[in-house]
Amino acid sequence: MVEYGKGKIKGNKVEYKVKISKVIPGWATAGVHSLVLAPDGKTLRGIYKDSKGNSGPLVFKRVR
Repeated sequence: MVEYGKGKIKGNKVEYKVKISKVIPGWATAGVHSLVLAPDGKTLRGIYKDSKGNSGPLVFKRVR
């Protein structure tokens, strides 16, 4: 799966609309990610909502 998106950053919050350009069959092709940057600057944590009505936790961690 390959995603790309465009959105806004306000303070430590990021919200962006996602489009999937390389789709996994049966999965959604669009959605929204709403994330908050941790105080250490290494983790974005929040939720995703997809175009099929699914939602759940989402975490991105910086490893370097």
